[in-house]
Amino acid sequence: MNPSPTHPHPKIVFDQFSAWYQNSPALENINLQMFTGERLAIIGPAGSGKTTLLHSLNRLFDLESGFRHQGQILLSGQNILEPEVDLADLRRRVGLIGTPATALPVSIFENIAIGLRMAGERHRERIYERVESSLKESRLWDEVKHQLDQTAQHLPIGLVKRLSLARALAFEPEVLLFDEPESGLDNITATLFEDILRDITPKYAIVFATNDIKLAARASDRTALFLKGALVECGPTRRFFTQPAQAATHDFITERF
Repeated sequence: MNPSPTHPHPKIVFDQFSAWYQNSPALENINLQMFTGERLAIIGPAGSGKTTLLHSLNRLFDLESGFRHQGQILLSGQNILEPEVDLADLRRRVGLIGTPATALPVSIFENIAIGLRMAGERHRERIYERVESSLKESRLWDEVKHQLDQTAQHLPIGLVKRLSLARALAFEPEVLLFDEPESGLDNITATLFEDILRDITPKYAIVFATNDIKLAARASDRTALFLKGALVECGPTRRFFTQPAQAATHDFITERF
């Protein structure tokens, strides 16, 4: 089932967005909308532009030498590519949970609290409230509430993944980005992670890039296929996988591409 987005107006709009690394094209004339209350899966082979798309949403490309772009990316109507955009604020509004998930070499509590302090939060009660709330939202609270002062580096990969999610949620973001969200997870842990994403979807615009088309088919509301930096097709996931509009989409999802 592919529910309608919670909000009718797009949270994110890619408007004729193109990107290059040096002289190598990475994305070409992308027009794409993303909504609060939906999970959008981005699929495509290696080199198709999936990661560049994610990194464009919180300006990680600023760290890349020789990267250039044209067009617009609008977040709540604001062009995030303008030079005056506060990058620290943008990256709090657009949280990225990358691969591999990482735990900072501090306590479980500090893994979340340290970012809040760096963002200017000074009230202890507010910090504790946000730590507890984000751990509950990522279904981690019951497992770690009695060991918050212990180092996070002993946690298994599934818990580290949820801790990384909690770290992003603590900032009360508008958008959550995931790069290969189930990388390194066993089937049981992956299923739990999908359940968490489904439960929190009404509050966020969720975008995940994956090479696993089965994950896209079962855990997204819309799916977009990228090939060689171009958006080939985007639509409701069930229709995308059962009645693709483009021959290239049919070939890709049937593993004949």
